[in-house]
Order: sequence, then structure tokens, then C-alpha cells
Amino acid sequence: MTRSSFMSQSVLLGADARITCSTYPDRPESGPILSISTGDLNLMISSATRGRATDNDLATARRLAEAVTAYVAEIERQHSENTRCDTSTPDTSAA
Repeated sequence: MTRSSFMSQSVLLGADARITCSTYPDRPESGPILSISTGDLNLMISSATRGRATDNDLATARRLAEAVTAYVAEIERQHSENTRCDTSTPDTSAA
């Protein structure tokens, strides 16, 4: 059985994570570039057709936006849950 290529990598984003989107209106062949930097990681995401966005590039960008939207919603849900739990438990550390 022939297997497809596979790679898996995890990144835990902390407070030091830097996430930017660089655009180059005067030089469309240079971007856009979505960058995630933290520690020794520098991940840059761009389309293979920089400056000549295709229907596939747009579809991929929309899938990326949908995944980020779902990620944000889950983080917000967890944060809300944690905040609710944290405020319902009295702080007895000073007692």
C-alpha cells in the first residue's frame, strides 16, 4: 500500500506570539503574507500565485478564515467558561 506524504507539527501559541498580515499594494507580487512568529518559529503563509490570486487561492483563504473563526469561537467559549468557574470559587489563598 502506498501512503500519501504526511507531516504533523504542533505550535503552542503563548503571549509572545506575533501574528501579522503584510500586504503590498504597490507590489502585489510580494504578498499578501500571513506570518506567525513565536520563539524560534517563523511561519509565513502565502499563495503560490502571489499577485495573481486565483479562484483556488480565494477558496483556500476563505477556508483559512473559517478555521480561524472556529478557533476564536472555541477559545472565547473556553475563556467564558473558565472565567465563570474562576469567579464562582472564592479565593482562599490569603486565609
